[in-house]
Order: sequence, then C-alpha cells, then structure tokens
Amino acid sequence: MVVCLLVAAGLRLVALEGIPPGLHYDEAANLILAGDIGLRGERPVFIASYTGKEPLFFYVAGGLVRLLGERILALRLAAAFTGLLTIAATYRLGVVLLGRRQVALFAAGLLAVSFWHLVFSRLGFRAITLPLLQALAVIFLYQGLGAREPAGRRVGLFLGGLFLGLAGYTYLAARLFPIVLLVGAIPLLVKPSLMRRYLPTLAGVVGIGGIVLLPLLLYFAARPDAFWVRIQQVSPDETALTVWEGIGRSLLMVGFRGDPYWRFNLPGMPLFNAFWFALLLIGAGLLAGRLMRSRRPVERSALLLLLAAPPIMLLPTALATNEILPSNLRAIGMLPFLMIWPAAGFDGIISWFRPGESAGRMPGTLFLGGFAALVLGGILLGQGWLTGRGYFTNWATRADLFYENDADLAALAAYLNENELPGEVFLAARFDRHPTVAALAHAYDAIKWLPEGQALVFPPERPATLIFPHSVPAPEWTAAWLQAARVETGPAGPDGRPLFTLYHFDRPPEVLPPMARQANFGYALEVSGYAIGTGTGGGGLPLTVFARVLERPAAELVPFVHVEDSWGVRWSQIEADGYPSRQWTAGERVVQRFEIPLPAGMPPGFYRVKVGWFEPASGQQVARFDAAGRYGGTALIIEAVPVLAGPPPDRKPRAPRGERIAIRPDLEVLGYEPFPAEVQTGERLGVGIWWWATAAQPRLIARYELLRPDNTGIILADTQPAYGTFPFDRWGPARFVIDRQLLTIPHTLPAGDYRLQLRVLGPDGKNLQKFPLQPLRVIASERAFELPPLGKRVDAAFGGEIRLAGYNLAESEDEWNLTLVWQAIEAPAADYTIFVHLLRPDGSCCAWQLDQMPLAGQKATGGWLAGEVVEDRYTIPKGELAPGRYPLEIGLYLAESGIRLSVDETDHVLLDPLILR
Repeated sequence: MVVCLLVAAGLRLVALEGIPPGLHYDEAANLILAGDIGLRGERPVFIASYTGKEPLFFYVAGGLVRLLGERILALRLAAAFTGLLTIAATYRLGVVLLGRRQVALFAAGLLAVSFWHLVFSRLGFRAITLPLLQALAVIFLYQGLGAREPAGRRVGLFLGGLFLGLAGYTYLAARLFPIVLLVGAIPLLVKPSLMRRYLPTLAGVVGIGGIVLLPLLLYFAARPDAFWVRIQQVSPDETALTVWEGIGRSLLMVGFRGDPYWRFNLPGMPLFNAFWFALLLIGAGLLAGRLMRSRRPVERSALLLLLAAPPIMLLPTALATNEILPSNLRAIGMLPFLMIWPAAGFDGIISWFRPGESAGRMPGTLFLGGFAALVLGGILLGQGWLTGRGYFTNWATRADLFYENDADLAALAAYLNENELPGEVFLAARFDRHPTVAALAHAYDAIKWLPEGQALVFPPERPATLIFPHSVPAPEWTAAWLQAARVETGPAGPDGRPLFTLYHFDRPPEVLPPMARQANFGYALEVSGYAIGTGTGGGGLPLTVFARVLERPAAELVPFVHVEDSWGVRWSQIEADGYPSRQWTAGERVVQRFEIPLPAGMPPGFYRVKVGWFEPASGQQVARFDAAGRYGGTALIIEAVPVLAGPPPDRKPRAPRGERIAIRPDLEVLGYEPFPAEVQTGERLGVGIWWWATAAQPRLIARYELLRPDNTGIILADTQPAYGTFPFDRWGPARFVIDRQLLTIPHTLPAGDYRLQLRVLGPDGKNLQKFPLQPLRVIASERAFELPPLGKRVDAAFGGEIRLAGYNLAESEDEWNLTLVWQAIEAPAADYTIFVHLLRPDGSCCAWQLDQMPLAGQKATGGWLAGEVVEDRYTIPKGELAPGRYPLEIGLYLAESGIRLSVDETDHVLLDPLILR
C-alpha cells in the first residue's frame, strides 16, 4: 500500500498547478466559491450559483485557500488529497466487504493508476469527494455490522451514518447512493428473524445520516427549485436520446467506447482496456457465484451491494441524455466499487496457480507471495507508466484541451495584471463575467463584457480597448470598424495563433447604420438603424442593430428579436445580450449582431422582424417612443424581410407528434406540432404539419376537418401550405416543409368533443389520404350582449370597431375601482391592447398606468362577436397622490406597431386618446 500510494501521489501531485493547462470556467468558478468560504466568510449549506453545487469539497478547498491563498494549486490539492484518501479507502473497502487483502490491494492499485480517477484527482471538481464518502460510509457500516464488541459496533454504525449523511453534500449523483444501500440491505431483511435483528440497527444508521443531512433537506424543502434545476437540465426530453439509448451507450463506456469529451478523457477511451475488462467480467461472475454460495447474511449483503453499486451509480450518466454521453464525470459514483470487480477476477486467476488451493475458489487466507507481489508491482509500474504517458504526453499537451480549459483567458488575465490599459476595456468571451478572468485578473471589476463577441461598444470621445481572445475571435462583420484600431497581439498558442488580440482606439470610429430608423426604448436606449440580410430556412438571418445609450436603466434589460409571418405566427426568436445593460454608460455607441436561427422547413416568403428589449425579472417589454415622445409599441418592426427555402435535411426529421403516413409514394406527412386540447368558439387554433416530399408535387389541397365521434363535422379550411403562398406544386424535386396554419373555430359550432383531421385531396378533388390529429374539446365562449347599468355613458367608437359604452367608478380610501364597458360594433379585425393612464392634474403622464388586453389578456378583442359586451375592470391605487383632479386617458392600439385607434365621439373625430374627466 505504501508503494501504491507513492505511485498514486507521483501521478497526482507532479506539476499540479500547471497541468492541465489554463483554468477552465468550471474550475475558476470553484476557486471563487472556495475563496468565498475560506477568505470571505461564506458558510453555505448549498451553493445556489452555477446551477447548484453541494458544498463539502468547497469547505475542504476553502481551508487550503486560507493556507495557500486563492490559487488554483489550493483547489487542485484538495482534489489530489481526496483522491489519495480514496485509494487508501478502497483498500479498506475490499478488506471489509470481501475479507481479501490481496483483492483489496489489487483494487487500490488499479485505482491508483486509473486514467479516469487521475483526471479528476487533478481537477478542482467537487465530484472527487463522492467516491471517498461512499467508501467510508460502506466501510464503517459493515465494520459495525460485523463487529463482535458492542462498543466497536456502535462506533462503526455511528460513523457509517455520519459518512452516509456527508455523502449528500458531495455531488448530485450521491442522491442515488441510498438506493445502493437499500439493495445491499435486502439479505438482512428477507426473513422476520433477520429483520428483527438488523432493522433497528439500519434504521439507526439512516437516522444518523438523516440528522447530518437535515440542513440540506431543509434547504431543499424551502427552495425546491434548487433540488430540481440540474436534474431537469440533463433529464431526457423529446429531442434527446431515449433512456435505453443512454443506458446502452453508458454500458459501452466500461470496456468499449468511453467519454468523447476531451476535458475528462482521451476521447472514446473506455474505462478499462480489453485485458482488464475481461478480468472485470470474470470478477463479476466470481462475486456473483460467491453470493449464491454464501449463507451468512452480512456477507451476502456486502456482496450484493458490491455487485449493485456500479450499475446503479451508472444511471446519472445514462439518464443525462441531454448532455455529453457517456460521461466519466457523472459516472464517478461507480468508484471505488467497480475497481473491485477486475481485482476479484485477477485474484481468481491467480488462485488457480496457487499451491494447495482448488481451482476456481476464492480463499479467505492472507497470501501475498512472490508471484502476486510481482504482478502487483508490475501493475503499479507498467500501468502507471502507461497512464502517466497517456495523461501527461497524449492528453495534457493537446491544443484542443489547452483552449477547452480557457488557457487563452488565463494568459490574458496575466497580461492585464502586468499592463494598465487606458480608457475603457471591453472583453469578448463565451460567457458574461467569465470566472477564469474573475479568478485571475486583478482589474476584473473594470472590465466590460461582450458575451460571445456579438457586439462592439465605443465610448464617446474616450480611449477604448476591445479584446478578442482565441476562443472568441473578432467576427467578420466587425472588420469595418476594427480596421481603424491599433492592433496588438498576445503570445502564440500551441496552434501558432495569438492567444488574444487587442484593438486600441484613441477615439471612437464613425458608426453609421445602412438603414436609418429611430426608436427610443424606455428613454434608456435609442436605436438609430439596422442592417439585415436574407434568411434561409434551416440556416440563419443576420441582423445588425445600431444604438446609442441614453442612460443606464434601473432594471436589467435584454434584447429580443422575433421573426413572424404575415399572420402573426412566430417562427423564431432569440434573446442575445451582446452588451449587458448593467454596464451601459450614457453616450456609448453599441453595434450588436444577431444571428437569428431559422428552422428547417420554414416556407419561403417575406417575414416581419421585431426588435425590442424586455425586463427578465418581470417579462415586461420596454415601451418604444417616437420622436415626439408618443408611445409606439414595444418593438422596432422591420417589414418584408426575405427568407429563402433551404435544402431538405440529410435525413427525415422526427416530428413532435404523430406517426408518419404516406400520402403519395413521394409525399409523406411526418407528423405535427402539438396544439391545445381545448379551444373556445371564436378562437383561432394554431396547427403545424410537417411534410416530406422526394419529388415534384401536383397542386394538392390540404383540408382541415373537425369530426364528432359519429364522424360528422365541419370543414375548417381548404388551403395550401403557408396559406397558399407556397403551394405543393412550387416545392420542386425535394422538400421538407413545416406548414403552420391558424384555423378559426366558428362561433356557431356546438360545444363538445371533436377530432381534428387533415385530409389531402388530389388536383381532381378526390381523397388521397387522411391524417388523424389529436382530439379537441370545443368550449362555448361565455358571452354577453346586454349592457349592464352604467354610472356614466360615453358612447365613444374606436376605429369603427369597438365602442366604449360607458363606465362605472367606485372610490374607497385607498383606491379607485374602474369598470370599462366595451361593446363590439363589428367583429374586431385584430387583438388590440387597451391602455388606461391616470394623468397628473396638469395633464402630464402618468401618476399610474396599465397597458393590457381586456380582462388581463383573457378576452382578446380578435375573438369578440358583433354586439358582444365585455366588462373590463381595473384597480387604481391612490398611494401618495396629492389632492386634485386626475383625468383618465383611455385608448386602444396595436401592440406590434403602437398605432392607436382613432376615437369618434358624438360625430367628432379625436386624434388623441379619450380623456375621461
């Protein structure tokens, strides 16, 4: 064991601060968190940042940070020492579970020279603590169960419960560890006599573990989202691999095809080579045979746990089908149990040649003769040399690993620590406030961030430096402005390219948009124009927005871009924060690029692009004002943006719902997009059909039918894809098309259960095929057509479509309760937004305001019938209002354009909103 630990220490401690190179985002974040605990007094039960982290490792690393300073060496030393302790614990685990020191030594030796374990013993990741705490919990649990002395039994069981509870503070995969113990406990509970003997003992262990884990459990009870957030991110969904595919790939990682990710493996290398994988299978068989022969409950329990632990702890990677799969990181819970399997197989082979032993037996006597010692020494030295060469020569020197570990940003941080740059410093990086720079750069707080390098910022009349590291080079679209800068490059990386490039500006360049268009967003940002290209289905649509900062907003603002068709159906959206608003300074010129992804199958045509900003905390979109300061909606609208049809994918896409049905030999319906199961009469139902054609098509007809259970019903529409703008006979020889339609449910349709069906008709009108969609429940809309009593009649018509018949106003000490009574003159042509503004006594806006669709969005005007009456209620707080008369300003407008409906009151057309005095 001394030799084993010395070999392990040599592999784990040499050049620890420099290998692996750089400081990856995750490690840098962990270093900051360890510094928070070790230096800045944080004492978390659970770390909510960075999608949530269990804290045990960070307390260990925090202690070393306190001793050594906030250096990567302190973080990695915590991992290395934990790894060495795990090797020692593996030896003890083998002795306790199997009573075989030789097997235990082989298992410890295998772990000492395991490439898998070596990688995580040299990275500052919390996952390295999970194998150690699992091993300690099992060691002391079974030492307690097998102890003859009551004192030793109590101590063992207490420590087993202690480490069981502490395991919950290690890593996400620890949540499956209790299942391992539960399976292992089955032989102790299968008979009433055994249950009476062992159940109180096991319950005590669980109780101790629960007490230790109680602070974390209380934390999750108060914040359930913290428990589920990471699980939901990696769990299967409709677009990921199936669970069975995940399990299959994860099983292959043991001996055939391993983790493909450079950061944690030589891509594709399995956990064991063919020799050790064969011994692993032999060992599993020998352990299973011993389990079948054993009659001692504790021994059977230990063997069953040893066999059950690896497949159960494989599930964290097998079920993470939304992430890299298989993953050495998520499978780390299999350690150290899995190492005992090939060790048992190797010991079984040696047993065949041992004098005095019958073939195939696994004796319990201590034997470490010359042959076994020679073999173990060979494993440590030979396999240790291979692992060291694989790690230090083949893995750690890779250029892709160098950049994957953010070594370019680490070099940039060193440059910034040695050089003071004049003026503002803007840094492009893959992530906002990149932890690598935060952990290493002294002037971190002075840096302004350009996430993904998708924005340029120029301060007014001040020097500025824009920095693009190797990982985020300056995009081509920036060349027109960056060519005016003085360029400085950093040292060359392993691929010969500069690790970073600095663009120094003594004064800002001229920034003029190709298409001028002014829009003021919340008096915080003024858009001056844009440049937009041509989109392609399955590709993207480039958009560049030019803006000037007016002031830093009080709340965080994030830009959004929506792509809609002429019928208001959204095809794509993006929320790309190229220059976070918390950094804005008045006068800055911002040029931001949006690469808007367009889905494959998007019909060609002209689309509408909306650009705006919103508050993530509330979801509220920022108001846009025109040059006169009038409200103009919430977005800058760019009309008639061309989108071309893209080529079909290489293989048939998988539709979200439905089975494929052939319409013709060269035309299929692949499925459809889900739609609501209930709809009210008068509403529009959005459907999306996925078509796949391999040859030119005739002019077919798509008929949408609503059928009752007796197959009677109505025809909702006879149409062509994209409302006839991209008919079947224009598709060409091969095409994938997503056809999204808005189907109006007639106001007169009786309520009940229906089935929506697509029927395809040929050019002659004859039926070719029908495609059943999902069931649909139609609900009769509750409507009123009689006016209620009115406290004040108004009779003001808006746009000739809707009239405000009158209103009722009730006043209390703290608020006014306003009820506006609307009546549709005719069926409104669109969904309008109502604004209610409480003006100040001098007529300025606004003491209070609210913009929304009627009934808080539950009664959109587009679904009103002619003559329908809608009572819309508002509660207006008085707050700190001074005494006086406060007029009410009422109006309707189109949200996308801000265009207001004109008001016709008693034969007089008003250009301004209706004022209620």
